[in-house]
Amino acid sequence: MKKTAEGDHCLDCKRWLPEMQTIEKNRALFEYNPFLKNVLTQLKFRGDVKLAEAFHPLLKKLYQKEFKFDVIVPIPLSKDRLIERGFNQVEALLAKWCTYEDVLARKPGRKQSKKSRIERIQQRTTPFMLKGEAEAVEGRSIVLVDDVYTTGATIRQAATVLQAHGAARVRSMTIAR
Repeated sequence: MKKTAEGDHCLDCKRWLPEMQTIEKNRALFEYNPFLKNVLTQLKFRGDVKLAEAFHPLLKKLYQKEFKFDVIVPIPLSKDRLIERGFNQVEALLAKWCTYEDVLARKPGRKQSKKSRIERIQQRTTPFMLKGEAEAVEGRSIVLVDDVYTTGATIRQAATVLQAHGAARVRSMTIAR
């Protein structure tokens, strides 16, 4: 959850409080800003995968400080997006510093980034499904990893699927919030 200067929760977190059983907290390396937007655009849409390596030591340090969990799970891309880009930027962010479990798949549908803030918040169906057997997550603590936390909808929806298949606990970390 994001805290304000007064120590209260941000508006997104207040909105999600009744549903917070899905995700305990998110930790972000940086606050989203124009510079970071350009860096992530270069990584995601221009294929500059080497940029991901700049985040490796920072993500590793954050993970070691905040998350000592059984399973690191990247937020997946749709098959179409993976073919279009040729890589998953979240997997690139995790490469070389950790092992992770590729247990989630994205169902076909409209991109989150093409939806309005309201559409994201109000979406009640999850765009994710579990790949394989529930044993991969059952009883385990999980840290979801994504590049940007915007409304929290993506993380919450992925957490819902993991918990429906027996995950004991789900938290998340992102590059930006």
